[in-house]
Amino acid sequence: MQLIETAPHEFAAHFLFAEHGLDPFFACDSRIKDGDGSQHAEFEFEGEPWQVTLSYRDSGLEHPGDQLPTGTKFRLAEMREFELTVQSAEDVVSEQSFHAHIAPRWQGMKSKSGSEISIPNDLEEVLPESYF
Repeated sequence: MQLIETAPHEFAAHFLFAEHGLDPFFACDSRIKDGDGSQHAEFEFEGEPWQVTLSYRDSGLEHPGDQLPTGTKFRLAEMREFELTVQSAEDVVSEQSFHAHIAPRWQGMKSKSGSEISIPNDLEEVLPESYF
């Protein structure tokens, strides 16, 4: 077995994060609305400045209507997906960056074309009490 070391910009992964159900998705929606379409922030880590951007794009997902197929209420008028980018402020060629595509997942989800999207059986759409 041989380990091949990749360059920082040569790594991509897909990770279905479901620990908090739909909370991160609804939090992104709230932040985008508070920022009139996007949010920008800066922070420093170990003396290095970093920039963060949260934005949205149109979704290829079918809007579920007033509730999800599982019965959970859905109160968003628009289906959006979100982009979170974290980048070193000193890195002009984007080798030190992180990009996350944040999209919701629920049982019975469909694309705009009507195709059902495969979702793991144990995924739950837990929502905060204040959402209901």
